[in-house]
Amino acid sequence: SPGESPRDDPAADGDRGMFAVAGEDDATYEGEWAGGKRHGKGKFIKPDGSYYEGDFKLDKPWGTGTFRNKDGDLYQGRFVEGVRSGFGKYMSAHGEEYEGEFLEGLPCGKGTYTNAAGEVYVGEFVDGYRRGVGTIRWPSGETYEGEVDEGRAYGFGTLMSSDSLSTYKGFWARGQKHGKGLLVSMVGGESVVVEGVWNRGALESEDVG
Repeated sequence: SPGESPRDDPAADGDRGMFAVAGEDDATYEGEWAGGKRHGKGKFIKPDGSYYEGDFKLDKPWGTGTFRNKDGDLYQGRFVEGVRSGFGKYMSAHGEEYEGEFLEGLPCGKGTYTNAAGEVYVGEFVDGYRRGVGTIRWPSGETYEGEVDEGRAYGFGTLMSSDSLSTYKGFWARGQKHGKGLLVSMVGGESVVVEGVWNRGALESEDVG
């Protein structure tokens, strides 16, 4: 992480310039110093193309800044003691995006995650996992609202079809209907209600109303 950059000996407090960083294979820092440490605005660059640009405090990224790693992944947002913490936006080189709250380097709190295929999750995160209560929208147009664990429907929730003609409200496990539920569908202009018990996505017993 950008917070792991080593300390060096700048020429003097308050100097601005390009400095070689000892032990970092010609990595450089350009910015402000205080008390012999990177402190204020600055940019730290490594030979592999990765960099951090923004606020420094006590030799670490601390405040608001931008970090880009050697693979092209980009983070813009808040840092505390060299670690992503607070509100920020992460964009991977492979098309994934997350915007929301971070804690100790991981998504934690409320945020929005979009994968490369266009699936969108808006809701709660715990230790980097989509976990809690949220909404999942698939490119097909289907929408799920309810409890989520590791990015999948898990607990109680509602799934609505893309054409809004079918709605399932009930229990889920590992992304499949599992437990008691109610399925309401429009067929030929009439409402068909199926109330029953599902097991790993398959209807096990039912009452048709």
